[in-house]
Amino acid sequence: MTSHYKVVVVGAGAAGIAAGTKLLEKGFTDFVILESEFRIGGRIHTVAFNDNLVDLGAQYCHGQTGNVVYEMASPFNILESSVTGTNMGFALSNGEEFPRELAEGMMTVCLEIMEESKTQNISPNECLGQYMTSQFGKYVDADCKTQKQRDLCWSFLDWFHRFENASDGSDSWFETSLLGNSEYRECEGDLTLSWKNVGFKRILDIMMRRCPNPAMLIRLEPKIHLGKEVTKIQWECNSSGHILLHCLDGSKYTAEKVLLTVSLGVLKEQSGHLFEPELPEAKLTVIRGLSMGTVNKILLKFTEIWWPKDIAGFSFIWTQADTAEFKENLSEDSNKKWLLDVFGFYQYHSQPGVLCGWVVGESARIMENCTIDVIKAGCQELLERFLGDTYQIPLIHSLIRSSWYSNRNFRGSYSFRSMESEQLGAKATGLAEPVLNSKNEEVLLFAGEATHEHFFSTVHGAIESGWREANRITEHYKSETEVENI
Repeated sequence: MTSHYKVVVVGAGAAGIAAGTKLLEKGFTDFVILESEFRIGGRIHTVAFNDNLVDLGAQYCHGQTGNVVYEMASPFNILESSVTGTNMGFALSNGEEFPRELAEGMMTVCLEIMEESKTQNISPNECLGQYMTSQFGKYVDADCKTQKQRDLCWSFLDWFHRFENASDGSDSWFETSLLGNSEYRECEGDLTLSWKNVGFKRILDIMMRRCPNPAMLIRLEPKIHLGKEVTKIQWECNSSGHILLHCLDGSKYTAEKVLLTVSLGVLKEQSGHLFEPELPEAKLTVIRGLSMGTVNKILLKFTEIWWPKDIAGFSFIWTQADTAEFKENLSEDSNKKWLLDVFGFYQYHSQPGVLCGWVVGESARIMENCTIDVIKAGCQELLERFLGDTYQIPLIHSLIRSSWYSNRNFRGSYSFRSMESEQLGAKATGLAEPVLNSKNEEVLLFAGEATHEHFFSTVHGAIESGWREANRITEHYKSETEVENI
């Protein structure tokens, strides 16, 4: 049996939920949302972890002014600064503490260089890594008096490289376009606002008006069909003038328009066989050119808090000698390669006894293929290596990790602008552009964080994109109705 709707939305993440609620708010009801997972939220994924509540995906509300997430959530008093402690610990791989004054100075230098990069005359051929390394080298040459100090500074930059990759989403800042990176816009205000014991999933409740007054609920849930993985979209309309969508479970849907809110990672992997006929070459080029990164979390639960309450967390800085020795001792099939790129463990705001580790890029993908026991042993080894001389570290009680790349419904965490983006001229506006059929009708629409020109990689960017496309849909059918009534 084939179900027919005017519009089929593919994906019930932030963009899909935003589009669905906006359509209902505007009185448009002839649509359905198909979600391949058996939950809504997409890369918003709040889960229970022992007696805690944690986010495996989106965690922070990034900024306040101009941030629609903040604007929706702030009236409910559920956001607060995530600064857990007044100090950040920096530990060396030989067990020593990285000199605090030097660490603070290096962090200031790195952040200043990052800010300066946004105001320079930038060449599209320059990557972020080249710029950072060059400018940082000038500082080292001018201010570092001893070889030991120079070595420590370069080790710090190696750590900052991993830290920045977690923000950008790239495997390496030598892949990140300096020009593309400058196109990202930060919202003014606190960039790391956390949710007070409710998790990021609360923004979905707010959009659907589940809170504060359930009587005002937008009845979107009946329109969401879970476990519906779309395997084929025949978008050049058939004899009945409709697009035909096939699902893995054998169900079929027809529509006049399809709004795709799936991740860029899914588009990159499936665009070659998902669409029939093939997408226009211009759209395929944009999908190839925009890049998708992998950023994963490793959350550790301890039965006792062994770290000082006033410390925000511990950043792990490998010395050049220790890095070389660690790599030399690895076998080719070693499942420890990823440990080098876990750049630290930090207190998880408002969740006592939980530390959150971060790992990016290829190492994040390797970690996803390791068992929980292997990951737990690796994290215990890291903590002992970096902090064991200073603290008595108990055994990790339990562990949970994210796996954004190995999940075929995501294939990564969020998008970034790479050197390939520059080479192919790939822009978010190109991804957001609708695909027209042979009758010159807009039939395939696109939303999601990767389609936002300035807020890519964020939930607020995803929500804005969902609203954008919902408005496009309602304007089309409003105009169509007006023409019919003439």
